[in-house]
Amino acid sequence: ASGFTTKNDDKSSDDEYRCKSGQCIDSTATCDGIRDCRDGSDETLTLCKTNKCPNYLFQCKYGACVGGDSKCDGVEQCADGSDEERCHITTSRPIVTAKPISTRPPTINPSTQYNKIKGCVIPTIEGTRYYRKNENKITFLSSGTTVNQNKLVYEDCEADYYKVVPTRFMVCLESGQWEPLVRDQLCLKKCPPMTSDSLDIQCSYNGEPVDCAKPSINGTKLRPSCKSTHSLPNGQLETPVVLYCRPNGKWSGELYKCIPNCGRTIVTSRPLIANGVPAKYGTAPWNVGLYKSKGGIYDMICGGSLISSNLIVSAAHCFWSEGLIERVLNYTDLYKIGVGKYERNISVMDNEFTQIFDVQSVYLKNEFYGQSGFYAHDIAIIVLPTKVKISNVVLPVCVDWTSKITIPNGSLGKVVGWGKTEHMELSSILLEVSIPSINQIACRNMYRNGFEVFVTSDKFCAGSKLGQGVLEGDSGAGFTQAYGPMGLQYLMGVVSNKNRDSDDPIALFTNISHHIQWIREIYTNLNEI
Repeated sequence: ASGFTTKNDDKSSDDEYRCKSGQCIDSTATCDGIRDCRDGSDETLTLCKTNKCPNYLFQCKYGACVGGDSKCDGVEQCADGSDEERCHITTSRPIVTAKPISTRPPTINPSTQYNKIKGCVIPTIEGTRYYRKNENKITFLSSGTTVNQNKLVYEDCEADYYKVVPTRFMVCLESGQWEPLVRDQLCLKKCPPMTSDSLDIQCSYNGEPVDCAKPSINGTKLRPSCKSTHSLPNGQLETPVVLYCRPNGKWSGELYKCIPNCGRTIVTSRPLIANGVPAKYGTAPWNVGLYKSKGGIYDMICGGSLISSNLIVSAAHCFWSEGLIERVLNYTDLYKIGVGKYERNISVMDNEFTQIFDVQSVYLKNEFYGQSGFYAHDIAIIVLPTKVKISNVVLPVCVDWTSKITIPNGSLGKVVGWGKTEHMELSSILLEVSIPSINQIACRNMYRNGFEVFVTSDKFCAGSKLGQGVLEGDSGAGFTQAYGPMGLQYLMGVVSNKNRDSDDPIALFTNISHHIQWIREIYTNLNEI
């Protein structure tokens, strides 16, 4: 009606008035002569009868206060029209004795003349805006505007400011001064919204919870803590912190950052495959699927491992074509990444944590030349345009940045993927296998048919001629091993290639420790360790 924002809600806020109908209006819009409530309950005798209007305002019959010049001005300012009642009644004019006409020009008192035309100037005060209400129309007044005498002007706050008192207005006096005098600041700046991908943030004001994602008023308390999926870097212990919103619109401190917990598995009882070793829900939350567009249809070509909220380690040969010169690829429309995926099909949204992303860029090592280079340096880093949403089933794998962890010969590691099954068909669902590692020297000595040249210095093998292993379609997937007292999973290798002339499931893996410096450089440029 008057231009104020109205809403229907179960509960009105402190600076709102709840109409009888349930509609909420601004608290400054009551008993002002204008029906802002659709049911008119903001302009009734019951609500307004206790009003006491200053002597420079006109009081309507039911108690509302309107401008002092409203009486009989031809416009109904009161909701009940009482400012235009009995205006047709005239009184006899007093007889005025005519004075002799003087030929001298009249003497005009300068101050009297000034007061006749003098108004009040709308001031400039940070965060405050001014407006007039006439019938059902609101007119905002810019700073420096002159307002005529006896006119009523309302004050309100700009966005991101809040009122220290619910209602305030002023009237222009004949002296050219505002009444009341504009001294105290009505509007104080709010503190900016506080949100975080890694923190749980709780805000309160006067003991009541408030939304931290909205601007906060002075005195609001903010308590941050790492999300259950995150922790402080370098094993630091988290201590309670409280931030306060200050009158200047600034928080008393800054939010700290937590990093995603790495290498944790949250295994439930929900199996995702029916044969072999089941890959249960959350068994490898860092695992991703790499999809490539073929005729507009995205088909899975490789796997990968999430090492941060926006970085994935995979195999370089997944992106390689002979003659490729670039080592930073920007095929944003050619590839997609699926996280939280268990069904191979990209169109299947497996659960609430499944997310599909475009690829921003792909980094390859300068030394990688595909098959002609014997697949040495077969490692790639995929950069996502936005961060993944971390949850218990979408988490990064740990990375041994110091290269202190070794891979003992024969030690078991875990690989998950959608590669070929023992029936030589690509699996439609995620498979998991636990396989023993074979060091580089022992692996190289296994081959005498020329394949040994592919067992380069940055490779190790894993698998068993008698047991399970990785097959075609598992390229780029991670080989992880548990380490430390908590048994966190660390990325030790990336599925590279295998001997096509052999049916055994032994495969070559690119050793992460041989490329840790290169990974670190990209990581530090795009993240914070």
